[in-house]
Amino acid sequence: MLNFKSLTGKLILINLVYLIFLSVFVYISFTFTQHMKGEAARINRTGQIRYNIYEMSWYAEWIIEREHKTPIQQKKHLTAKLKHAIDNFEGVISDLKNGNEKLNIKPIGYHGESTELIFNGIASEWNNVLKPALLKLIELPEQASEDEAREIFRQYESRIDKCVGNTNKLVKSLEEHYNDEIRNHDNLRIFFLGFFILTIIPVIIFIRQTIVMPVRQLRDNALELEKGSFNVKVDAVTRDEIGDLCNTFNHMAQVLNASFDEKIKSLANISALHEISKSIITETDIEALLKKIVDSACRLIGCQYAAIGIIGENEKYKYFIASGMDEKVFDELRKRYGLPHKKGLLGHLMREPIRLDDISRHPAAVGFPEGHPMMKTFLGVPVALQDRVIGRLYLTEKFKGELFTQEDEGIVIALANIAALAINNTDLLNNLRLRNDELDVLNKVAAASTQTLALEDMLNKVLHEILDLDPLKLEKKGAIFIANDMTNTLKLAVSYNFPEEQVTGCGSVPYGECLCGASAKNKEILISESNVADNRHTIKYAGAKEHGHIILPLQSGNKLLGILCLYITAEKPLSDKDLNMYKASADIVSVATQNALNHAQVAMLAQSLESSMEKLDEKIRERTTALEEAKLQAEAANRAKSDFLANMSHELRTPLNSIIGFSQIMIDGLAGAVTSEQKEYLSDVYESGTHLLSLINDSRDLSKVEAGKMELELSDFDVKELIDSSAAMFKEKTLKHRIDFKTDVEESIGTITADERKIKQVLFNLLSNAFKFTPDGGSVSVQARKVHGSQLIAHGEESISSELSAKHYELDRNFIEISVIDTGIGISLKDQTRLFEPFQQLEAPLSKKHAGTGLGLHLCKQFVKSHGGTIWLESEPGKGSRFIFVLPLKTAQHAEQIIDPLTKVLTWKHFMMHIERFFSFYKRTHRKFALMRLKFPEMTKPGNYVSIVKIMRDGLRKHEILTYHEDLNCYCAILLDTDRKTADEAALRIGAALKENGHPAVIKTVIYMEDGETIEGLL
Repeated sequence: MLNFKSLTGKLILINLVYLIFLSVFVYISFTFTQHMKGEAARINRTGQIRYNIYEMSWYAEWIIEREHKTPIQQKKHLTAKLKHAIDNFEGVISDLKNGNEKLNIKPIGYHGESTELIFNGIASEWNNVLKPALLKLIELPEQASEDEAREIFRQYESRIDKCVGNTNKLVKSLEEHYNDEIRNHDNLRIFFLGFFILTIIPVIIFIRQTIVMPVRQLRDNALELEKGSFNVKVDAVTRDEIGDLCNTFNHMAQVLNASFDEKIKSLANISALHEISKSIITETDIEALLKKIVDSACRLIGCQYAAIGIIGENEKYKYFIASGMDEKVFDELRKRYGLPHKKGLLGHLMREPIRLDDISRHPAAVGFPEGHPMMKTFLGVPVALQDRVIGRLYLTEKFKGELFTQEDEGIVIALANIAALAINNTDLLNNLRLRNDELDVLNKVAAASTQTLALEDMLNKVLHEILDLDPLKLEKKGAIFIANDMTNTLKLAVSYNFPEEQVTGCGSVPYGECLCGASAKNKEILISESNVADNRHTIKYAGAKEHGHIILPLQSGNKLLGILCLYITAEKPLSDKDLNMYKASADIVSVATQNALNHAQVAMLAQSLESSMEKLDEKIRERTTALEEAKLQAEAANRAKSDFLANMSHELRTPLNSIIGFSQIMIDGLAGAVTSEQKEYLSDVYESGTHLLSLINDSRDLSKVEAGKMELELSDFDVKELIDSSAAMFKEKTLKHRIDFKTDVEESIGTITADERKIKQVLFNLLSNAFKFTPDGGSVSVQARKVHGSQLIAHGEESISSELSAKHYELDRNFIEISVIDTGIGISLKDQTRLFEPFQQLEAPLSKKHAGTGLGLHLCKQFVKSHGGTIWLESEPGKGSRFIFVLPLKTAQHAEQIIDPLTKVLTWKHFMMHIERFFSFYKRTHRKFALMRLKFPEMTKPGNYVSIVKIMRDGLRKHEILTYHEDLNCYCAILLDTDRKTADEAALRIGAALKENGHPAVIKTVIYMEDGETIEGLL
């Protein structure tokens, strides 16, 4: 149901009326339009009568004229057209008489009797004369004469003018009726428009009075609110939403007016609190601060009495300040009854505020003591700091008998919070001042202790500084003793204001005697308030005034260094803060004493060391001369050994090959039948000879490597054929030990350029080791693939690709990677570090079953390295091993390199040449340089070399020289124009960087000429 008291209902009603009006208007217009379409169609159809009459006349005359001249077929055609015209005329007559819904034509009787009479005349003329004449003409026989036909046509023709005249009358009548209806409809539209205008004027007046004017008044009053004028009111002339809005606006204005008054009052309170906080925040005396707080509370709230209590230990009041009560009365009550503690309202420190209209009705009330003013109203709030209650603020007896309000409680809580901050700030300031005094004392003591390292001078300055400090409140008298653990006595080192007798008597004090000896024995602080009353004070002197002592042991760790003895005023107890200051001073003196003792000891050691160094230098020079001679002899012996091994291997190979060949012939029975026992002996000879030949070959190859005479015999060969031929040598072992042996070679590898014999020897050695250490039933496989430099990085082998790049092979070229994989016993990380070194064999249980020189893997490394490739190992104990070596597809003979291909640093040979030049130059100029040696015991993969060199170069200067000694597995660097301190700092810096990146190193630095004057002496 619509509520017409609602603005929405009114608007809906108005819109509904206008919607009905609009609907009626649209309906009438639509209906009239449709009707007029029908009338226009009627007039059009009526006009067709004239056309049809003349059309039928033309067809009839045509038929008569061509009766005897046209063919039968054409005559039938004209007759059919005439019949069709007759039918059309019949249709028009029917539409006009009966109406046509399709054309929206109503029956002719709709227009009145006169119009209907004219139409009936036309219809009668058609039905009685015209139509029969035409039908006779159509039905006339073919043998009828033309005159007969024309006679019939004249009957039709004589009526044409009359029929046409009646038709014109009918058309005129219809047109007049059509125009009348248009005029009538226009009049109706004017009436509707006038009615709409007449009805919209009161609606506009209604909307203006009930909506526009109240809204405008609301706008004007809202502007007044914005200006701060809250005494405004809007007249509610209706009881709809506009009226409700006016009433709500009036209520809002009243609320804002009340809120504004409240805010003004709150601002006044805040301003008062601000003024109070400014006055108390600068107060540093705690009692004066509390007095200002309670006086301000009385003045701000308007009450007679106020008090504030701050708690201390055991929840007792440390401070209790009152306002409004006579001071004499308050002091008398305080002396007689004390401060309230856990009794009455003032004795309880509760976390929540308390506001009472009558104190006597509260359960905790116990009444007032005699002489105390009577009080009724009460307001108490906690003084809290960071959720910790530190006191309570109380107010009683508001003026004019008023009660404390919620607003009063809020103001007092704010004042209590300000008070808590002010109290805390005052405590912090006082503690800061005390701490500043302590630091001033300690700074002065520390400054005195660092002025000199001479023990007696330092102690004398420190003692005088301590006795002159005001915060310590000492008498100008004291002493410092030095402890002797050998004799368990204290020796008087320095004293101040000691009489001669006391200096002599206290010159040596045994542990346990008097206060100083007792402190030394137990290593504890002793405090004596009186030398007269304290029985521990055993060494006494005539004429000594009464005084106290504080005895502080001087310690370094658990070691007693001495005793600090200070005199204090008699019977004046020390506070904890004073005692802490004395302890801190003693700690500083202890450190200074230890430093002075260390300095003295270091000076003695330095003098002794200087004497020892002179003797050591003489011995080093003698030993250096002997070592130089031994080095020359060793180098000559090494060259002789290499020549001997080369010659011996050549001389031994010829007869040994004969022994191996003849033994093979005899085993095969080519030299005659042999017994099984002889065959067994011959097999031993053959195997031993073969093994000896391999040892000789290894020794020969090693001698060539060491002598630098090994050259590559480069040729193009097929890798797959090389692997297949090498695999064929192990078919017997494969069958005998049931080992699954597979080869996997990429077809795209094809041929490479290298020393075929050396590569085959590398592969043979790796396969021999794989079969040697793989148990029965295991597996061995060989894999070969072509790799691109980018693939090495993509497969996590960036360090290896960096190494290959160092060998002058760009990484955008192709390489061949060959892997030998077994499921043997595996190799530990510890053994991997020495696996490629000469004459090294693993101590695993299986390795002891097979003989060998330990040269195989070392030679493999040298052969691969000579091709510009690299070899490494991946293995874990119990999980087998994978030996991988990478070669360039095309190997070229390389000239001697100045830069080491593995590490991209100076080769050892050229490094030694530089050192010799430095020795010559620095010896003439009397300048210093340093050598730094870095040993890496855990380094395994060659790829580590590149990352280590980068870290070291970052730690060295650009012009300083770096090298790597592969056999010693260490790096050496020359640090130019440096001293020991700078060299040690560089070593620490580089060592830390290496350790951080996972390469811990043992670093040693030596200085020329301090540590030696020869290369051998420094290295």
